[in-house]
Amino acid sequence: MREEIRKRIGKIPEGFDFHFEPSADMLPAPLGSLRLDAVVTDGRTGVVYEIAVGRHSLQDERKVEKLRLLRNAIKKIPGWSFELIILPEPSPELLPLPEIERRVDEIETFLALVAEYPNNDALLGGMFLAGFAALESCVAMLASRSDIDYRPLAASLGAALTEEGVLSQEQLNQIRAHQDMRNRLAHGVRDTRATKNDVIELIGLIRELRCLLPAEEGTG
Repeated sequence: MREEIRKRIGKIPEGFDFHFEPSADMLPAPLGSLRLDAVVTDGRTGVVYEIAVGRHSLQDERKVEKLRLLRNAIKKIPGWSFELIILPEPSPELLPLPEIERRVDEIETFLALVAEYPNNDALLGGMFLAGFAALESCVAMLASRSDIDYRPLAASLGAALTEEGVLSQEQLNQIRAHQDMRNRLAHGVRDTRATKNDVIELIGLIRELRCLLPAEEGTG
């Protein structure tokens, strides 16, 4: 984290020093009670840097309150300013390709049996959600290979990949549709049901994206 912040700040003016997580005695009184991520100061003036990891972190109530306190404190200190640095969302540990392939094979096997159950909405919904996790991993792997920063939204990564020419507009449209279905299922939106055809189309897209990845991708 320290080196990433230092790199984002760039060149430091002569006479100024960089301090990561500075102690209270390095700071003007209005900032002394706040836990700061980093400052650049010459002892009289300076810049306070607050770090957010991913834009979604800016919705956290504690982060919102800290930013409010920082801005109010900075207003009381002549010669000091405040900057917010947003770092990329760290990529989670993704499903390896063998697991994705196994999961897709299992979904296809269960899909062939689902017609035997008269009330199969929950089964189809569960298969769709399991399949979407595999789709999301494929999209994230493709994004990583294209040096696209991770974000926890397949549709957003898909849009970036389409801009880079990795995915087609049709594939992006499918990802968006599947993302919408996933969200509606996961959040229990009334009258939302995944059909057998929804699951079949999802599996087909996973296989398309799988073909864009080398065999060793995600195997660790």
